[in-house]
Amino acid sequence: MWEIATIKVDSNMGDYYLEGIKSTWVESNDVAKSLGHIEDYTIMVSAMPDSGAFNILLGIKYASMADIGPSREKYDAFMAAWGEANQDSSRETSKTYPELRKITGQYLMHELTMLDSSSE
Repeated sequence: MWEIATIKVDSNMGDYYLEGIKSTWVESNDVAKSLGHIEDYTIMVSAMPDSGAFNILLGIKYASMADIGPSREKYDAFMAAWGEANQDSSRETSKTYPELRKITGQYLMHELTMLDSSSE
């Protein structure tokens, strides 16, 4: 199960936005991954930033749909690992995001593996 967000960042602000999410989105996903809350995450950036409805794709991979729902236990474990200093820093950094980008879509996607028809 993948949670996908499509983001449109002003083409001249892409590097600035990516630097910001490095210390917020990336670091928080590293914590979630180390705790086993997510399997992986990815960032994809368009080579043509001025074309289309989005130019950055953010993805978080979960083991199953059940892992997406809220959990007080997971939240408390994450906050203990993330720490108050990171919370404050993350809030400060993310204040600029509305000026840099627009979230154009959010999706929950199932990853499919196609079976080889010759193995049947």
